[in-house]
Amino acid sequence: MKERIVFVTDTAADNERFKGELLSPDDCFGRLFGTDEACQGCDVVAEFDGTKGPLKLFCQAVSPEPVEIKAA
Repeated sequence: MKERIVFVTDTAADNERFKGELLSPDDCFGRLFGTDEACQGCDVVAEFDGTKGPLKLFCQAVSPEPVEIKAA
């Protein structure tokens, strides 16, 4: 799934940097979505299969346990 995510930022360099971080084997994507600042504060805009929104929404969707995202 994460290979198909496209980041929507102001610069191509940021898009590449975020994609590199996401594809890193050390990234947290696909693991348990937490309530900590790193998960809740992630507002990087991404697009997946025509759906655009903050990356944290996609993280929440693939988390092994359902977790509610706190309102900003």
